[in-house]
Amino acid sequence: MKIFIGSDHRGYKLKSKIKNQKSKVNFEDLGVFSEENADYPIIAEKVANEVIKNPDSLGILICGSGQGMCIAANKIKGVRAAIAWNEATARAGREDDHINILCLSADYVDETKNLKIIKTFLSATPKNEKRYLRRLSQIQKIENNS
Repeated sequence: MKIFIGSDHRGYKLKSKIKNQKSKVNFEDLGVFSEENADYPIIAEKVANEVIKNPDSLGILICGSGQGMCIAANKIKGVRAAIAWNEATARAGREDDHINILCLSADYVDETKNLKIIKTFLSATPKNEKRYLRRLSQIQKIENNS
């Protein structure tokens, strides 16, 4: 599975550490590539568009709080981005809500916790129970009517 990853300047160090972890994950880094000041909406849009173009892929976005990236990514039709601050919220987001982009805080969640959150997100599988699929369908209707 391909994982598209991106950050702004505040998330750059964490993103670099994530990519350097020994794992079988195939990260495709869409920026930024330094700690030079950068605007998060540009990176969020790049990652979100790639996730939509590649339906079997996932995305990870990192900024100071995770919130700006999440807001921007969710403007792209078909994206279900969410912020996770622990393993339980990452698992619930992926399994129950079928999120396809995980947003992380580089400033308010420590590196060790963020690495655990990513591992949980990537290992979780969306549930196909009727109630979750019904809710997903309702979200898609809202998205299509906007």
